[in-house]
Amino acid sequence: MRLLLCALSILAFASCGSNSTKQQVVVYSPHGKEILEPIEKAFEQAHPDIDMVWYDLPTATCASRIRAEAAAPQADIWWGGPVGEFIGAERSDLLAAYTPSWIDQADASTYSKDKKWFSDWQTPEVIIYNNKKLKAEEAPQDWDDVLDPKWTGKLIIRDPLQSGTMKTIYGAMVLRAESVDAGFEWLKKLDKQNLGVYAAKPLMMYEEIKRGKGNITLWNMADAYIQAEQNGYPFGFIVPKSGTPVVLEGIAITNKAPNRKAAEAFFEWVSSADQLVDQAKRYHRIPIARKDIDKTKLPEWMAVEIKAIPIDWNSFASDASTWMERWKNEVRGSGAQ
Repeated sequence: MRLLLCALSILAFASCGSNSTKQQVVVYSPHGKEILEPIEKAFEQAHPDIDMVWYDLPTATCASRIRAEAAAPQADIWWGGPVGEFIGAERSDLLAAYTPSWIDQADASTYSKDKKWFSDWQTPEVIIYNNKKLKAEEAPQDWDDVLDPKWTGKLIIRDPLQSGTMKTIYGAMVLRAESVDAGFEWLKKLDKQNLGVYAAKPLMMYEEIKRGKGNITLWNMADAYIQAEQNGYPFGFIVPKSGTPVVLEGIAITNKAPNRKAAEAFFEWVSSADQLVDQAKRYHRIPIARKDIDKTKLPEWMAVEIKAIPIDWNSFASDASTWMERWKNEVRGSGAQ
């Protein structure tokens, strides 16, 4: 028995020693477990010497945690969320400069001039509807259609203070209006449609639509696909005919990342041309235009042209926080009944 215990102790020590020499890369991301779990498995197969640890966090939480941890960084990579959020983090010196191997393949408009953040995906925002309750032609076809009284109490919205997707949609509604004040009048009407109530998490929003508590929401195209296919949610979607914000989504290495070499390895792997094509097929994520991506390998639907609402992301990064503060003080809950 003593010999057996001794042998087990040696094995346990050897196992602990093996794990202690394994590199780690810590990733903060809003992409959800539907993407993060398979990405972890594939990355660790490609890099068996690195242990990927991920935290599924709302975009706003990614930014706030990285800011709070600036003196003693915990995350190596921030992956996902509108680049407007990354621009704000860059201005606060929270991101590190890096030059990926594919930089010459991408347009300069898709990354920071100081190379502190890069875009990998472009994500259109859409109107999602419960396709078991509504036919496509019955759902709102454009942003203003959502304000029709027939949707009052039938609209479920994710809290924009926590969501990069919703912050972008709200900002786009302000930008497309004749003035900022006119944009906020539109947002007040929208608040009335969802009775001033907001879902704290995406899953809550999905479940309320599934149960028929609401029939429509405003969200992103990729999740409409992936939640329907992988989790069985009854989602169809409409691309607003007047135009929609197409979000450039970001990826960055954090400033003073504790595992810099592993962070660079993950960055290169997850943003490689092969991976972006694979992510397009698996997760319905539209890659940014890059010369090293073979367009013939992308799903056919990605060739459909989508009318985009133009957004100056640098200006958006400057104004978004002010707009959200005004929305919180003037709009949120004003439509409660």
